[in-house]
Amino acid sequence: MNLGKKYKQLFEGKIRSNDAALLTESNLLDDIAYSLKTNSVLKQLGIEPKDIEKEKDDYTLRLRFYPDPKDLEKGPEKLKKEYETALKKELLKLVGKDYMSILQVNVYDNQPDYAGIEMSITDISKTDTNLRVKVLKHYETSADAIDFEGTINGKPWTASKEYMRDGAIFTSVYDTPTQDTIEEDDPEYDAIITAIDDYMEKKNLAK
Repeated sequence: MNLGKKYKQLFEGKIRSNDAALLTESNLLDDIAYSLKTNSVLKQLGIEPKDIEKEKDDYTLRLRFYPDPKDLEKGPEKLKKEYETALKKELLKLVGKDYMSILQVNVYDNQPDYAGIEMSITDISKTDTNLRVKVLKHYETSADAIDFEGTINGKPWTASKEYMRDGAIFTSVYDTPTQDTIEEDDPEYDAIITAIDDYMEKKNLAK
C-alpha cells in the first residue's frame, strides 16, 4: 500500500496543509498500523503484529521490537538508534516525505534487553491543533504551592505546582472526573503546563 499516493489523491484539489481539519478525513495511523504489521523489514527486526497497538488518545501508535539476543551486544544507544533509523526509513517509503513531516517517532528510555525496545509514532498534526486548554482559576494554597483548575477540550482538570526549598518545581496534573494522574509523557500534560505558564505570566504569579 502506497499511503503517500493515497493521501495525495484524497486531498487533490484542496489547499495543501498539515491542518488536522484535512487529516481527520483519513485514518492515517490506522493505515500505517495495518501496513507495518505486514512489513517484512520490521518483522526481521523482531516485531510482530500484536506488538503494534493504537493508544486510546487516537493519535499515537505504540510499538515494541524484540532484537536478536546477539544484537544486544552492540550496546543500548547504538541499538536504539539503528531501530529508530530503520522505522523512519520504512515510514518514509510508506507515506512519502510530505506526510513524514507530521509523524514524530519516539524511542523510550528503557534499556534494550529481552523485554524489547519500546517506540511510538505520533500524528503531531492532531496533538498540536486538537488540544484546546483553558486555565479558569487558581488558588495559592500556601506560600510554596498554587493550585489550578481548567479544561482541555472541555474536560476538567486540576493541577498543583509546588516550589521546593532547593529551587525545584513539581507540577502534578489530574483528570478531575477520574482523579487519575495525567502523566508527563501524555501530550495533554505538556499542553496544560504550557497554558499554566502563560496564565501565570499574565497574572504575574511567577515566583
